[in-house]
Amino acid sequence: MTHSQALIPEGLPQAVKARIQWIASVDRCDCDLQIAMIEPSLAKQIKPLLAARDGALVGTIDTTEEGAIPLWRLVAERALCINTTAAGGNASLMTLGA
Repeated sequence: MTHSQALIPEGLPQAVKARIQWIASVDRCDCDLQIAMIEPSLAKQIKPLLAARDGALVGTIDTTEEGAIPLWRLVAERALCINTTAAGGNASLMTLGA
């Protein structure tokens, strides 16, 4: 068990645990990463590899011996923006026909 694996809370829901993948090498991983938990001793090597990947940026969490991984970092936030300018500044025009 690696340092990072030991920091995963035991009470973490199974649905979240099932989404966690342990990989030995970023450059050999053909997987869709959304966030990476990185041990500080490896951060300088791994972060440039993550940045060079095609696709969306991969968020990172630095793990430390001082504490557990903050669970809020494992939640993905999505925002929906409606361009009311495209409807002439009148948001009610965007709901016509709905």
